[in-house]
Amino acid sequence: LSSGINAEYGGAKICDEKLEYLVNKSYEELSLQKSKIKECGVIFIEPLGVLRSNRELVLEMMMETFGVSTYYAGPSPIMALYASGRGSGTVIQCGHSFCETITIYEGYQIPGSLKSSRGHCGKGISRRLNALLDGHDESKIENIKRDIDLLKPCNKYTLPDGSVVSDDSLIDGIKTEMFGESGGIAEMAYHAIMSSDIEARRHIFVNVILSGGTTLMGGFPETFQEELCKVARPLHADRARIKTVSPPERKYSSWIGGSIVGSLSCYKNAHISKEMYEESGPSIIHKYMPYGEVELLDH
Repeated sequence: LSSGINAEYGGAKICDEKLEYLVNKSYEELSLQKSKIKECGVIFIEPLGVLRSNRELVLEMMMETFGVSTYYAGPSPIMALYASGRGSGTVIQCGHSFCETITIYEGYQIPGSLKSSRGHCGKGISRRLNALLDGHDESKIENIKRDIDLLKPCNKYTLPDGSVVSDDSLIDGIKTEMFGESGGIAEMAYHAIMSSDIEARRHIFVNVILSGGTTLMGGFPETFQEELCKVARPLHADRARIKTVSPPERKYSSWIGGSIVGSLSCYKNAHISKEMYEESGPSIIHKYMPYGEVELLDH
């Protein structure tokens, strides 16, 4: 949804109708009758840079329109960390529309580690490939993204004008889009790690978690590890042992983490109940589920 849940962070507002349609569709997929919805709680996975007004709108809709009993807003990268079975680490969440980083240490968000980019993401890769493969349709570009391996260039693609391009040049374009001359997402991850206390960094450096569908691209984890080492080691020599963790199910890590949170006994003390909502209104979400300041990158 171009103007929906993962809307542009700069100021786009969630479309009420699209959000309501999406929630209804989700309940249909679960074969959940409307009469049963009011007995259920909801864990809503959201990006870090979502507007305050959008957070309130979602809570209001779930309580007023769907009448859910409880509500919990789970930050996508934090849920991904929980899915990996860790309580500390830096998460790089790279999906279709955005890339985010956050550092968590012993369950606490580290101020200054929350960064979000609308460039270093799947959509950015598609734009880059579209420029390199002028004339290919969107479905063809998406197929190329799935086929390409950043470590094993071996394919050639014929353009509509009859010319042939190898995936060497495409791989260079993807690496430029994701990492660039300044490090790109590796630089984002490094600064997120360095925002933690000096005593915690050694532990964080070996718990760098990849999440999101874009990280499933062939050779992506290895390339990211290499780029992060380039950024970090000249400044920290051999003191920093660096390890990137790339779970095979990382496309769904956020939702897996959400299901884990929902099964914990402490969840009962973390969600917003219907009674709490009726007493304080939708603004209660900022009190019980606050975020630190998110740095929105221009790229």
